[in-house]
Amino acid sequence: MNIISEKYRDPSGLREKYKSNDPFPHIVVDDFIEPSTLEQVLSEFPNLDTLPNVIRWTKGTSIKLASKGSRDLSPSARNLINYFNSDLFLTYLQELTGINETLLSDPYLFGGGYHEIKKGGYLKIHAD
Repeated sequence: MNIISEKYRDPSGLREKYKSNDPFPHIVVDDFIEPSTLEQVLSEFPNLDTLPNVIRWTKGTSIKLASKGSRDLSPSARNLINYFNSDLFLTYLQELTGINETLLSDPYLFGGGYHEIKKGGYLKIHAD
């Protein structure tokens, strides 16, 4: 199963664009993940209000919810996140960015599981 869209499967073709972007190296890739993969994840996305291990952030009337770990992930979401944590994807990122050090994944999904911002909420611009 291919998770990355065909046009992005070779990271070497993206490296120069990544390196030359201002004000710092970065890249924007629309439709990076195969649509069928994302459609399956979306179809299984739970109501985070019903999960027992959810983290809640509240500020004013805004509410953001996030799952903890992989326990509550659907099969398709778990498959996608396992891919993102794999040596295959980390090697892909190293080739795209030119980072020589070995990248490490976060198998505990600290901030890496489901996230939901309720109606009226917002997400500030951030880079991580």
